[in-house]
Amino acid sequence: MTAIFISVGIALVVVAAITAVVVPVRRVDAVVSEFFWRRTLLIGTRVWVKRTSKRKPTGDVRNVEVRHAADPERRRYTYEERVWRKMRRVEESRHSQDGVRWPLHILGRDEEIRKRKELYKVTFRSAEGRRYMRKMRRFGEWQALRKGPKYQLGRNAFGAVVAIRPAKNELAEQDS
Repeated sequence: MTAIFISVGIALVVVAAITAVVVPVRRVDAVVSEFFWRRTLLIGTRVWVKRTSKRKPTGDVRNVEVRHAADPERRRYTYEERVWRKMRRVEESRHSQDGVRWPLHILGRDEEIRKRKELYKVTFRSAEGRRYMRKMRRFGEWQALRKGPKYQLGRNAFGAVVAIRPAKNELAEQDS
């Protein structure tokens, strides 16, 4: 019975923590004061590296050799595995919604693009002069925001912006 109470208590704490982070509890009207974006390419070379393991290799491997195959306690696999090396980063960023693009780059011999990263930020300023910042993962959502109109920001219990909507008076003006 005690275990049930402990489990229920833990579940309630987890739900309360998630609610405090995700659910907007305070609202404020603000306008966009600044945009920022950064796009990054991680470029690298994949090379073959010699490895030894007790486990049978999986993935992109070659030249697999088994030593002591008859004895499971002493069995070892020797193989070559492809891994990323010689990484470099190419970035492009601006404080504007204009000119969003991936950075210009030239791939060297045997280089590949390993990863693409995108970061979009928007800064708001309220009538009282307070600043609020929101990082956004989706380009379309970030691009839809404009300087000028008021937005209603929903903030969580810690003050972070978790929701952005056009302010109610802005919606009334758009309808008329």
